[in-house]
Amino acid sequence: ITLQAQGTASTGGGGGTSPKAGSTFTYAVDTSGVPQGDSTYTVVSNSVSFQGKTNVLEVRGPTGNLTYSHVESNGDVSVYVDLTAISAQLISAGIFAVIPSQWFTIPLGSKHTLSSVLFDSTLTITGIPFPVLVIISDTSLYLGSSSVTAAGKSFQTNEGSVSVAINASVGGFVTLLSAENTTEIWYSNSLGYYPKRQDVSSNTQNTTGTGGTTTNTTTNYKLITYHEN
Repeated sequence: ITLQAQGTASTGGGGGTSPKAGSTFTYAVDTSGVPQGDSTYTVVSNSVSFQGKTNVLEVRGPTGNLTYSHVESNGDVSVYVDLTAISAQLISAGIFAVIPSQWFTIPLGSKHTLSSVLFDSTLTITGIPFPVLVIISDTSLYLGSSSVTAAGKSFQTNEGSVSVAINASVGGFVTLLSAENTTEIWYSNSLGYYPKRQDVSSNTQNTTGTGGTTTNTTTNYKLITYHEN
């Protein structure tokens, strides 16, 4: 799951004045150390109403996709996450569970660890003679403050992460599916955006209880140019 966490500079409750519509942010991208094409994100609006929140930042990504985020009154950054990929991952493993999309909050202001269970159910799956326990959970962390050098400037940032973990098992012993996706952001209040982001995904599948494979993929985004309206 790739979470694109953005926000607006604000003194509380969203509704900041920066970045304004038309502002652009271009990142150098590499995946597991291999350079990829640069990606540009364009601010559509910083004042839309979306999924129960007002003064939401709407951003268009390089493929035309729209992402939404909001700065809370305590300085936390909330991002709206499309979880259809989670559902697709489960369905590909024969687990038919639909997880609704929702807001995730990264505690950059409150600095309190946030966690919740998105799904917890025992299911009957075709071809498996025993009930399967499926648990999906999320954890958001404050990781500290730092200075990030990007686009020829030094940005004071707050660092945080949000992780979504999936585990499906038979009898608590035989793992059918185990996966975790984490997005780490460095958010700059002065920029109203982030000068750096890192996405990490790992996937372990084990259908025999005797072994499995683990794949780790890391994608880095570092700001190289930006224009603020």
